[in-house]
Amino acid sequence: MPITSYAQNFEDVILWRALEHVERGFYIDIGAQDPVVDSVSLAFYERGWRGIHVEPSANYAEKLRAARPDEEVFRWLSLCRTAKSRSSISPTPA
Repeated sequence: MPITSYAQNFEDVILWRALEHVERGFYIDIGAQDPVVDSVSLAFYERGWRGIHVEPSANYAEKLRAARPDEEVFRWLSLCRTAKSRSSISPTPA
């Protein structure tokens, strides 16, 4: 079955070529943004995969919840400072 790419640089197609043998896989989409435009996970979603999304923007988080009601959306912000400091993920204010 042909795959439609929604991602900016065909990342979804490249990943699909490596993972197409996996039935009903699971993904974690960090910085998910729009549920369709430039989405790396939508092609997998259309093939029965499900996952979670981490998106700090209230606007995009709501779009994701509306488009994919069967998935979890966490409105969190991920920070990475320098190689010497720790990375952190924290909930963003409502």
